[in-house]
Amino acid sequence: MLLKNKGAMFGLDARIALAIFGALSVISGAALYSAIQQAKVAAIVTELEEFAKAYQSYMIDVGQEMEFSGSTDIGLKTLELITSSKSGWKGPYIPYSTSDMVTASTHSLKIDKYESLFIIKSVSDNTFGDYTGGASQTTCVGNNTVCSIWVGVTDVGRLETAKAIDVMVDGTESANSGRLRVRNHSTTKYAVYYEVMPSLSTD
Repeated sequence: MLLKNKGAMFGLDARIALAIFGALSVISGAALYSAIQQAKVAAIVTELEEFAKAYQSYMIDVGQEMEFSGSTDIGLKTLELITSSKSGWKGPYIPYSTSDMVTASTHSLKIDKYESLFIIKSVSDNTFGDYTGGASQTTCVGNNTVCSIWVGVTDVGRLETAKAIDVMVDGTESANSGRLRVRNHSTTKYAVYYEVMPSLSTD
């Protein structure tokens, strides 16, 4: 009887141990995922910050804001960070070449992990940004309102990633306020915009 009880206890102990190990593996897996996600978010924020610094260096060197790309009144000529004939230019300011530009575009860089990266000039009020809707950027031309220069990436993936970027930059989730804005393009596609600096003009 005693041996039988010991066997039963051993079986119970084994099941408890297995349950504990199973729980630990789930926790470890969750912790690993969290660490990977955090690293991804930090990498995106770092890249946005570096592009912001590149724009600021460009503007200091040439003494003026970046011009619009083509006929647009929102998208700026991101290509200027790679090559330019402007007086005072000391670039390239980013580690990309002209072949990295989106075909026939002076506005967007092809970056596989984000789809594309670009610089825009847009109003900075709360109409810019929405976790669930497009909330398009608004031109500064003719609006006589506060505007900013923004570095944007087309696709950071899921909403949780976009929100995590928002929290890392602004300390809270708010798609339409602060230095980081988020626009929803679809259930699996979210664009983020990082404020470089206020624009020197309202048009």
